[in-house]
Amino acid sequence: MPSRTDIAACFVTGCLALAVGAAGAAPPGAGAAPPKQAIPSRIDFTNSLDLAKALVVDAPKPIVVQFGATWCGWCRKLETETFRDPTVLAMAPKFVWVHVDVDEQPAIASAFGARALPYAAIIDADGRVLAESRGFTDGKGYSAFLARGEAAFVPVRSGPIEAAAVPDRVRGLVEAMAPATSTGRTQCV
Repeated sequence: MPSRTDIAACFVTGCLALAVGAAGAAPPGAGAAPPKQAIPSRIDFTNSLDLAKALVVDAPKPIVVQFGATWCGWCRKLETETFRDPTVLAMAPKFVWVHVDVDEQPAIASAFGARALPYAAIIDADGRVLAESRGFTDGKGYSAFLARGEAAFVPVRSGPIEAAAVPDRVRGLVEAMAPATSTGRTQCV
């Protein structure tokens, strides 16, 4: 007979797998659409990569690291045009944004290989590069870059998921697929 730990591990694994597919699905009979999030008027940047990584520990999001310099004309054009594009602004809340001035933080620029500006990388909290953008790009191109980074991002929560935090519909699906009376591999499948 499996231990409580084995059962809990299988339950959490199943919940995670199902939550990815079911989290966005509305429960049966729910007709109301979720409220729309207001589009920000600007993107809020931090200049600390360490701070950005700390911010995504409890609320996993991809991190956009935008490299530039005060003397870079294309960087200024990116800031005045691309970062004001409505599509880019609508996607902005899905990310944590970091601006790295290559003259002020050359070690970070070197670590990312930011040799030509503007340069941007979307990373996860562990620093893995999910997508890159080199040179100036308009709102449509930058939105596509953000979409690539978002698609490649796999959120990883720090710490275990509490059973109470799992939605009832997900818990029901897990129970239907792997009843607690099942044993071993059958229960985890």
